[in-house]
Amino acid sequence: MNMRKYSFLKIVPLAAIMLLVSGCGNFLDEESQDEVIPSSASDLEQILIGEGYQMSSSLMPYLDMMTDDVMSNYTESANQQAYVKAGQAPFIWEKQLFERMKEQDISNYNTWSGYYSLIKGCNVALDMIDDATGSYSDKGNVKGQALALRGYYYFMLANLFAKPYNAEGIDRDTEPCVPLILKSDVTDDYPTRNTITEVYDQIEKDLLAAGPLMEAYGTGNNKNKVTDQFVHMLLCRLYLYEERYDDCIRQADIVLAKQPGLLKIANYATRSSSGFYTMHVYHPDSPELIWCYSSDTENTNFEGVCNGSDTPAFIVSNDLKSLYDYKKSARTNKGDMRLSFFFTTYNVGAMKWDPILGTFVQNTDVYWGCHNYNSGDASKGFRTAEAYLNRAESYIRKYQAEGKDAYRVQALSDLNTLRESRWDGSYTPVDITDADSLWTFYTQERRRELAFDDHRWFDLRRFGMPRITHTFELTKGQPIEYVLEKNDSRYVLEIPQEAITRNPSLKQNP
Repeated sequence: MNMRKYSFLKIVPLAAIMLLVSGCGNFLDEESQDEVIPSSASDLEQILIGEGYQMSSSLMPYLDMMTDDVMSNYTESANQQAYVKAGQAPFIWEKQLFERMKEQDISNYNTWSGYYSLIKGCNVALDMIDDATGSYSDKGNVKGQALALRGYYYFMLANLFAKPYNAEGIDRDTEPCVPLILKSDVTDDYPTRNTITEVYDQIEKDLLAAGPLMEAYGTGNNKNKVTDQFVHMLLCRLYLYEERYDDCIRQADIVLAKQPGLLKIANYATRSSSGFYTMHVYHPDSPELIWCYSSDTENTNFEGVCNGSDTPAFIVSNDLKSLYDYKKSARTNKGDMRLSFFFTTYNVGAMKWDPILGTFVQNTDVYWGCHNYNSGDASKGFRTAEAYLNRAESYIRKYQAEGKDAYRVQALSDLNTLRESRWDGSYTPVDITDADSLWTFYTQERRRELAFDDHRWFDLRRFGMPRITHTFELTKGQPIEYVLEKNDSRYVLEIPQEAITRNPSLKQNP
């Protein structure tokens, strides 16, 4: 293999290093390895923060648009029409998704290059950290963060651009996934797609190597950085997707033994003057927050605006809303508060008198899934709520397979613990004995809790890639129903054409 080695000059300011890393071409200066003085661990951590962390926004803001959690609205408003057109491609599952979004000037449309750019930042830190100056603790902390982040990014790529790990009838040892690039060296070779087995094995390898490092040296990291809880939570998710249920349970046990807390949202159901809640599940003080990365509400490319008469271009689907046992008009004991607490409410239509509340209220409410965050607050990441759900799913699957009642009891314990934290008023624990009914209830509960948290699309893939319909009306009076058939090839995204053009060794998804 013809490989050109690249390294840093003896004296390179940190700002220059970060500029080189972020470049698109030969991002490291070419020099003899003998002339290199490694950067410090502190410098490499700054590179990792700037180039290896997903700090600002989602690289896949379109993801919820493809699920059954979103519905569209026709509007004649010129402003709203721009949002309708912008969201059309993901909403109707366009095959050439990224090219169609690019035509509408949608930002962050290139998920592929975005994640590989972050992987490149992780690889630079990993390639240099062993020879860097600094304490063993500081170097271990940087190495653990870079390994965990790289594992996370490959996990996301695999679940966007490859078939589901548990897809029926596939051979994971031959089924193409994504290219594994594990070094920052620039080569003359064009990387090909590794198999699903190879990619998932590498993800696990990175996380298992990161875990002890974070437990030993990452204890001072804040929740914008990788911690040992980040690693265990991601391993928990990985093993769930791989249907390694005992391993998933063990990782959830580790997460919840250290951090069992959940936010009792009924205690924070009073809105501030801005209309947002003062506390939420991704707030820095939330007891369930493990890690957060996005600093603003998501999906603004597709939501549109509400001016009192027009509804937003895309809103929470009626199907999702119907799953919440929420009594809006009740003064107390409102039930499941998540419908109000998790979503922004737009009041549309004429005022009407509510005899229960003794005041005028808006006639119609529509919802958007931005979790009611104040501007600048985090809105994505990892939460302990997922650990409860993942563990419950694992126990339910074991109950279905073995019929052992202790598994049913343990699953219900996790589900009821989570639900009690979301309830206003007296909560009656759920008790379900039939395995299939318990599974149905669980999938609905997972959907309720993790809506608009970048889980639903991946869960639909894991749960058999079911048939979904979306009704889209671009021209007034001419609604069209679009169908994503069961096991549709569009459950796997096409690789962006510009990536294929740059690397002819990449084989496109069918």
